[in-house]
Amino acid sequence: MADLLADQCFDARLVQILRNRRHDVVFVQETAPGASDVDVLAASYSQSRTLLTFDKGFGELAFKASNSAFGILLLRDEPVSPAGLHIYADLIEQNLAGAPGHFTTIQDQRVRRRKLP
Repeated sequence: MADLLADQCFDARLVQILRNRRHDVVFVQETAPGASDVDVLAASYSQSRTLLTFDKGFGELAFKASNSAFGILLLRDEPVSPAGLHIYADLIEQNLAGAPGHFTTIQDQRVRRRKLP
């Protein structure tokens, strides 16, 4: 299963679903609340964890810095229903293999991927 780092603003219910599916998810809200985005990116890189976020600001940061992140999955629409949470968990799982070294955007079940610097 995957090693993931969920940004502090990530949906805690989605973190739990991924954990229940046996993914190793470090949730910044639990381990380092208030950490800066730069520190979160650095943790992603140093821990070889794919960053999960709803914050599109990570894209700008990631493309400005070298060794910025191990990989980033940006989810553009926050799920509100239990069914939506499971759809997003499925989309995350479907895109984990290609995540390292890439900035992946998932929106309306469409996926775009760009290589990180």
